[in-house]
Parts: sequence; C-alpha cells; structure tokens
Amino acid sequence: MQEQLLVLGRIVAPHGVRGELRIKPETDRPEMLPELAELVIGGRRYALVRGYLHKGMLIATLGGVDTRDAAQALVGSWVELERDLLPPRPDGQYYVVDLIGLTVETDTGAFLGTIREVLSPGANDVFVVATDEGDLLLPALKRYVTAVDIAAGKVVTTRVEEWRAD
Repeated sequence: MQEQLLVLGRIVAPHGVRGELRIKPETDRPEMLPELAELVIGGRRYALVRGYLHKGMLIATLGGVDTRDAAQALVGSWVELERDLLPPRPDGQYYVVDLIGLTVETDTGAFLGTIREVLSPGANDVFVVATDEGDLLLPALKRYVTAVDIAAGKVVTTRVEEWRAD
C-alpha cells in the first residue's frame, strides 16, 4: 500500500532563467519547506537542491530542472511529500491527516463521534465531528479540547453544552 502524499504547495511560475520555481505554500509552516531534502511533483521525486522563502513563496532549485522551459512545464503541479518525511510538529500541533478518523469523547468517556474534516475558518481550527445525528462543529480550543492522543486514536472534549449548539 502506497503511503498518502500530503500537499505542501503548488508551483505557480518559473523564477528566472535557470529552472528555479516559485511555489505557493499550502501549509501553516512554510518555514519548514527549505529544509526538506526532496519533493514529489507529478508522482516524480526531485531533490531540493536549494530553497528559500521570498515574499511568501518558496523559491526552489530542483535536481534535473535546470532551464526555464523545464520549470514552465511544472507550473500548476502540486508539490507533495509523504507524512513520514515531514518534520515533527511542535507539541500541541498536529498534521490534519493525523486528526481525521480520531474518535471524539467527552471527559466522562461518552462517545460523541469521529473527526471527518478539519476546517480553518480564521482564528482557530474547527473539527467537524460526524455523529449519528449529523455533524457537530468542535472548536479546536484548549477550553474545549482537553486532550489529543494520536496513538490512542481519540480526542477528549469538555464543556460540550457550550459548543454543541442545536
């Protein structure tokens, strides 16, 4: 079974005439991108020879892409990488892919549902919890989410009456 690739960004334009690429990051931590050793573009692996952030874009030099025409051919492609090759998240932060499918329980152990999606509408993320009665929206705030245990496959929530509006 092939491991799922996570989207890191999208190639938006060539940069210069030597094959560099302008990549628009699709991650909350673009600063990690220049540190990666490789990227997957269109199912093909490329060594990240050089990368730096400039005006919100990753400017990347990839092994084997050394002309403007070669760079232009990649415009519009998604930039991806396997989850295991990404750097670990700081404590209390998670990759969305790690949260999807976790069960949600109250602090008393009552099962509420399963996270099926994570929304990022603005100030904080929101977990979309699929239940037998429909979706619930759980704000991803410490006052509501008291524990996230990826290994155990669950999220614990409290103060359900405040966020569970009918």
